[in-house]
Amino acid sequence: MTSCINIKNPTKIVTATPMNLEERLKKLLEASPEQIQVIDDILLSGVHKKNPDVTGPLLLGMKAAAKFLGVSRTTLWRMTRMRLLDRIEILPGNFLLRRTDLEEIANGQRKLPSNQ
Repeated sequence: MTSCINIKNPTKIVTATPMNLEERLKKLLEASPEQIQVIDDILLSGVHKKNPDVTGPLLLGMKAAAKFLGVSRTTLWRMTRMRLLDRIEILPGNFLLRRTDLEEIANGQRKLPSNQ
């Protein structure tokens, strides 16, 4: 048994028996245009598994976000001014950042500009 991605719902991983090459090619030739697009996307960008077990807040304050990334709050503000992070103003002068945006930077999935 092995884990594979459900073509109709790429975020869902299902357990299935491995297909031989002939079965795989047959399914590929019978795939709908939408399924082919999903396959192309996976082949071009790879599979990004989302971690459903993330605990903690979805939005972080500036101090917590700076601690999460291991940078100063000043650096974090620079990143928001450079539009690397989108800040969410929940009350006048009170800003939060999305945890997913911070995780993308921490995991290297979001490109930061190089210093030139």
